[in-house]
Amino acid sequence: MNKNYEVMFIINAGLDEEAADAIVKRVEDLITKNGGTVNNIDRMGKRRLAYEVKKQTDGNYVLIEFAIDPAQIKEIDRVIKINEKIIRHLIVKQDK
Repeated sequence: MNKNYEVMFIINAGLDEEAADAIVKRVEDLITKNGGTVNNIDRMGKRRLAYEVKKQTDGNYVLIEFAIDPAQIKEIDRVIKINEKIIRHLIVKQDK
């Protein structure tokens, strides 16, 4: 049974718009290839980080809401961690 989740991730602000779009598309494809469905993608834009992360002070924030089998979350987390252009990410289960 699929449960609702959201993943927020911060993309390196030094990338151009096309490269950032490719990363968002890659995460979206990762979710669908693991049997999930993407409900909403919210590109929040470039914002200042609260503290320096990996020598970056700014980042492009993206929030994706999706539904997926809980057993697949570990794989999604693993693949996102590998991507060096994603500074930080967090996957949270929604209470809806």
